[in-house]
Amino acid sequence: MAEKPLPPIVTKKIEIKNGALDYLDRKVSKTPVLTKLRDIELEFKDIAVPLGDNFSTYTLSANVPGNQSIGILKSKGKIKPKTRDMDCKVEIRKLDITAFKPYYQKKSDVNVTKGTLDLDMDTKVKSRKINAPGRAVLEDLDFEKRPGLGGTFLKNTLSAVIIFLKKNNNEIVVNFVMEGDLDNPKFTLREGFMDKVSIAMAEKLGLSVKRIGESIFTTSHFTFSFSSVNVT
Repeated sequence: MAEKPLPPIVTKKIEIKNGALDYLDRKVSKTPVLTKLRDIELEFKDIAVPLGDNFSTYTLSANVPGNQSIGILKSKGKIKPKTRDMDCKVEIRKLDITAFKPYYQKKSDVNVTKGTLDLDMDTKVKSRKINAPGRAVLEDLDFEKRPGLGGTFLKNTLSAVIIFLKKNNNEIVVNFVMEGDLDNPKFTLREGFMDKVSIAMAEKLGLSVKRIGESIFTTSHFTFSFSSVNVT
């Protein structure tokens, strides 16, 4: 007589309070890039083992300290751990972009000395296909002084960017839709996001953009610290 399979073990809720995470990326540049998340508040519900077809829900908030300001990250939604299907919203406010130059600044680009990013994305992943409409706001931008207005910013001519900023309260607002196959080795989330923002900026500025491939945004080293973790 065959034994009946054991029922799954379900953790109803995991809570993390006052957490901290250090993310060290060794892939993006010669000098590793350190991103810090502080004051992490995470609630994860209905996690089954073994993994099944049920969705687990989560809410997340954290601060992102930068060189000149502290950004705020918020996200909530649901994820199916077995297939990694998800439906979630991501909100970022006042993220200091000068702390993340290796992800977007190329040799021909002008050096960015000041600027923040606001971002809203509605992300859906199904069968490893991503669809993520979003809105990005680049604000209070400033650049290293140099003779003339040569160079580029996010693949766009710097002179056109500066003229646009002066006419629009020193901000650039772009709408985009990021789509792709996560199993396609030619598609990466970072490349997809940066290309979409660059192209949307070019359309806003009345310019054109040539697509440039970039390496995938990968994790090299993590350090976690939590003041309080509750599991029920």
